[in-house]
Amino acid sequence: SVKLLFEEDKAARATLSCGNYSLEVVSDDIFPTAIKRGLTETDVMECFSKVDDHPFEPSVEVEIRGNIFAAKSVLNAFRRKCYGEFFLGATEIKTVGISEKITFERIVTSNVKDSKIAVISSDFAFDLSRVDIVVFKPFDYSSKDEFDGFFRSTDGKEMYLYVPPFSSGKDLEIIEKAAVPFDGIYAEGYFGAILAKSLGKKLFCGTGFNIFNGATLSEVSSFADEYCYSKELSSAEIRKTGGNGFTLSLGCVQVMDLIYCPFSFDCANCGRGNVFTLTDEAGRKFTVRRYRLSSCRFEVYNPYGLIAARQPEGNKLYDFTLYSAFSADALMKDESTAEYKNVITEYTSGNTVRGIE
Repeated sequence: SVKLLFEEDKAARATLSCGNYSLEVVSDDIFPTAIKRGLTETDVMECFSKVDDHPFEPSVEVEIRGNIFAAKSVLNAFRRKCYGEFFLGATEIKTVGISEKITFERIVTSNVKDSKIAVISSDFAFDLSRVDIVVFKPFDYSSKDEFDGFFRSTDGKEMYLYVPPFSSGKDLEIIEKAAVPFDGIYAEGYFGAILAKSLGKKLFCGTGFNIFNGATLSEVSSFADEYCYSKELSSAEIRKTGGNGFTLSLGCVQVMDLIYCPFSFDCANCGRGNVFTLTDEAGRKFTVRRYRLSSCRFEVYNPYGLIAARQPEGNKLYDFTLYSAFSADALMKDESTAEYKNVITEYTSGNTVRGIE
């Protein structure tokens, strides 16, 4: 809410508030007495209904004491100051908890390399005999049927729930409930460390943590149970880190998250499915996947699947998000590159050799 007070020959004052955060702002200009037409409540409401690029939908209350002159440029400058300072202050408050130093029990990494396989998917109705860790990525985080199907297919496996980046407070409320039966969460950002600790769950740090050298590895390994190296690293660069993490070596390559609907926002009449194709000006076809938390969210995937030219000797991460259980089953039954190419007909493979520039 925004409460505004204008008085003759004084600076204007504004009180802005949202939730537990509030801020008082004083205008840089004095508002003099008007000789003719004075400032009206409608003038102020029209001005402060414009929020520029800020994510606000303010309710505005105005009190005017006296006959006040206000040039449009002066009123606009006051509005920009109000919304600009409030946005900075509100976002600073939201990041206080994340910026604080949190101490975790350090995990000691063995010199012996593991050889686990972790799979990300929304459908695990395929042969999991070679899979050690399953990361569930549902289409609807509130769907009991989806979760029941997942648990039936993955009994006895180490289970992690995929936590998307840019999750809002409402999203996290849904995730916290959904994560209860899981061993841990798989997260794409450092907020996942806070969430995992608050839930008392294990943490699998995904590629979004951008572990690309020994320094970042040292920090992440101090609080992570499992972690995956950055997509940009080659096999040689991964070996130099000296770690024991996972390498994304097979499957889908996500390139973007969309937190806003690319369609019409007409949810009540939306008959679209969950998977779409986005074609760019060069004719490349990107797959777009929709999933739902407190609202619909979207992921954009590279047109080409990944078949690493050099499969890692240690832990491997396979992303089967876009693949059917039938395709996933074929990929898991045969470790040969030839079989991979039969399933993933359009692929890229050079990242493990030269990295991604």
